[in-house]
Amino acid sequence: MDSRPFTASWRPPEDGVYDFRVLSYDRAGNASLDLATDVYFNAPPRFTLLSPEPRLGSAGFPPLVSFKVVDENDGIEASSVSASLNGIKPAKPLELSPVPGGYRGSLVPDLPLPAGSTVEVWLEAVDGEGVPAATSFLFYIGE
Repeated sequence: MDSRPFTASWRPPEDGVYDFRVLSYDRAGNASLDLATDVYFNAPPRFTLLSPEPRLGSAGFPPLVSFKVVDENDGIEASSVSASLNGIKPAKPLELSPVPGGYRGSLVPDLPLPAGSTVEVWLEAVDGEGVPAATSFLFYIGE
């Protein structure tokens, strides 16, 4: 048999346990059969909104929005994490700090948000296997 490794790329259609049969032949026609079982989890990253909270300081200061994004199986690509408020990406970059399986992030709006308004936070990320995820959260700015 040729001892060079061979790699095949295949992504299962759904999460689960998969049995593989690998049949190989050498140049003389002799066959070898290998059996393997693998567990495949392709769950997308999960987001948690930690806090839309008032910042310390003056009453009209923009709120700090904190969130966490994790994927325990594949990790998160830091460069893929993005956020927007009401469809606008803040000028200041996201502040990300590592947590197990992902990142904790925070962002501050460029301008104070008016009292009595509803704000949509839109979050996106891609895990280490290239699986994307996006979600949104709504919160209300009190009077």
